Amino acid sequence: MRERRILPDSPLATASRRELFVVIATALYQRGIPWITAWDVSHMLEDGFEEGHWVQPRGDLRRLFQGLHRRGIRTAVVTTDRRANTQAVLASMGIADLVDCLVCADDGFAIKPAPDMLEEAIRCAGVRPEETVMVGDTIYDMLMAERAGVRSRIGIVNGGGSEEMLRRYTTAVIHSLDEIQVM
Repeated sequence: MRERRILPDSPLATASRRELFVVIATALYQRGIPWITAWDVSHMLEDGFEEGHWVQPRGDLRRLFQGLHRRGIRTAVVTTDRRANTQAVLASMGIADLVDCLVCADDGFAIKPAPDMLEEAIRCAGVRPEETVMVGDTIYDMLMAERAGVRSRIGIVNGGGSEEMLRRYTTAVIHSLDEIQVM
């Protein structure tokens, strides 16, 4: 039986949606499908791709975000997904109203591991990098945080990074968001 996981350095863990469709079209082309057909197929996949069906939160997000909100702690989501899709996913998870800042791939900033997206989220939240805690599931998240000057980087296992790999780039590793205690 094949293991069903995302490799930490694969496009599925790191690429923007637009980049993923180029990867898909290229893979199809390399297998002998004419480029125009491969390109069309990759974009047909987009029509049926709804993040809400694929997102599996690792913990009680609503409880965590409510706790942060009650204590006046500003929150941000930084993602290589598109804004409209991300807003729909946040709404489906019941946390859209608890996110103070949202920075997405289509906002015009260089994507992870460049620090630009996180720097914008930090600016939007009105905090300093040294006051920021970044939680992410790939080494690209952690590299972005390191490059943005964020000192507290928490890696969450079971996304795009193994525990061993995340430990090299983080200040802490967790297996569930429920491990985060808001005090």
